[in-house]
Amino acid sequence: MGTVKITNYYDEQPITSATTQNANQSAITASTGALNEENIRIEGIDFRNLNTRGIRLFGTQYNDRAIATGQSLPTLGNGALYYPFSSSTSAPSGIHPGGELEHAVNHDNTGVINTAAGKGTKLQLNGSSGIGLQVNDKVVVRWSAMIYAIIPGTQTTNIDHLMSTLIAPGVANNGSGIGEWFWILYPKFNTTSNALNDNDFNDANGAGIVNSELYLNPDNDGAGAAKSSLATHNTNHMTVIPLHLLSAGNATGQPDGANYADVNGPSEIAVNNHFKVSGEFSFTVDQARTLYGVQLFTSGVWRFDFDPTGTTTLTPSVFLEPDVCDPANSDYGVDDGIAIERAKVDVIIYMGEMA
Repeated sequence: MGTVKITNYYDEQPITSATTQNANQSAITASTGALNEENIRIEGIDFRNLNTRGIRLFGTQYNDRAIATGQSLPTLGNGALYYPFSSSTSAPSGIHPGGELEHAVNHDNTGVINTAAGKGTKLQLNGSSGIGLQVNDKVVVRWSAMIYAIIPGTQTTNIDHLMSTLIAPGVANNGSGIGEWFWILYPKFNTTSNALNDNDFNDANGAGIVNSELYLNPDNDGAGAAKSSLATHNTNHMTVIPLHLLSAGNATGQPDGANYADVNGPSEIAVNNHFKVSGEFSFTVDQARTLYGVQLFTSGVWRFDFDPTGTTTLTPSVFLEPDVCDPANSDYGVDDGIAIERAKVDVIIYMGEMA
């Protein structure tokens, strides 16, 4: 614990002096440890040297929401439609097409893909200057999204098709439950450039902000056979978006299961009309970096499996589904997309303790 003697402005010196201020600042910055409570009341304290917590350096949020004007997906805007890696869908124009490991959540308030800063969920911090993060600073990211609908895959016009994925005999990776197929929603960070290009956003480890953390996302894990062990991957940075669940029905409907959301729900085939997901990710900065922006990304469809790590040990894992659901052609994958009506993200940065 350090103690620094500085000169009060009042009452001894009713007129402030640059000489006095400079002398005080030099004394504070020369301190080799956190200052004690005797100094907290003194004018001119450099708050980064105080032995305290919870001083907010920066806070901002963005909500460029696309709001549907009717009970159908086209009224939401094609940019709000997100198709999975397992899908080959590329039409209509302006959607987030299938075949990509992840998508930036970047549809604007008109439902159109917009990669500009301040559109979608691309949150620019402190203009083009960014925020200079210091070691031990605390970063808190919060987000939410309204899932407007689960979009049936190319062949998944009926949930009965998905049930075939569960029971297909002799098919590798089959057997994971209908409630175990999901999308994920997560923030990524740009410490590269204030241009905020989508390719420059990384998870907290890839952005150089934290050390030695392996986060579940397709940057690290790829798809298909590249299984991600839940024993080694951190999942505290993401929100799970569920797709389906088992549901009682009648013989004239679809007794097997239901989507979590559909524009015509609740119904026999949908539990909700729409539903909201939210999340929070907080971490301590390990390396000083300039943080220029934060943006939400989404990826799917993920499925549970196991990763054989030995002759007797089976480690739960997940993988990014590479196959469509087309049982007529012996394809037993999952290729449902999601429609996001609106999304928002906010960032708060707190000053950390001086080491």
